[in-house]
Amino acid sequence: MASNSVKGKIILITGAGAGFGKAAAEKLAGEGANIIATDINLEALEATLVACRASGVEVLGGKHDVASEADWQTIIAATEQKFGKLDALINNAGYMLTKPFMQTSLSEYQNIHKVNVESIWIGVQSAYPLLKNAAEANPAGGAAVINISSIYGQIAGFAQSAYSATKGAVRMLTKAQAIEFARANDGIRVNSVHPGPGNTALAQNGVAQMIESGMVESAEQAVAFLTQLIPAGRFAEPEDLADLMLFLCSDASRYFTASEFTLDGGYSAI
Repeated sequence: MASNSVKGKIILITGAGAGFGKAAAEKLAGEGANIIATDINLEALEATLVACRASGVEVLGGKHDVASEADWQTIIAATEQKFGKLDALINNAGYMLTKPFMQTSLSEYQNIHKVNVESIWIGVQSAYPLLKNAAEANPAGGAAVINISSIYGQIAGFAQSAYSATKGAVRMLTKAQAIEFARANDGIRVNSVHPGPGNTALAQNGVAQMIESGMVESAEQAVAFLTQLIPAGRFAEPEDLADLMLFLCSDASRYFTASEFTLDGGYSAI
């Protein structure tokens, strides 16, 4: 049986300053992985770095605009210098825009596309040599890329035209990357994760946008509306995703590639 341990692995997580990214970084560090944690908000990231270092693992951190090719080159160069390989890349950083289609400008759509889609294009291309190094060093388990999409990349979200378009693109880009790497026998598996509404700052921002757009009158009304759509009766917690990241970064997930992992409490099943 392949190990579900990540001890000693080198894992890069974007958007690690809060929410799902923060929980994943801290969970993986607690399980013995060495962490490269990045975020555009350095102040928020610092708490994550402190928590990860408390687990006694090697930790790198840096300010990172994931839509910037130069920032990716800087982060990957630092990773190569310190570790020489990358066992897993978690493309978690993203932006949600909750706004009716007819109120959303082209420039707003282009901005969210850069953060949610182009970042993954740049990131995987930049990290590929280090991922391949890790896969060659671990032929039984390979290396992992995990692209965080959304259930709104699988089903339509109300007032989520821009967000759904980008997250749907992440879903299919993941499959295309996975198939190319598998057929090339690169040892790099690529999977997407599709969370439903989460108890995170991203969702809080979405609620604020619902109020701003006149869709609801209060945050309480927005949360009640979304919660009644979820059979499990609650939003996803960051820890729910962190536990899944542990599996997908481990060798136990060695045969999963081009797969979709839906984490929504049953939301998209009805």
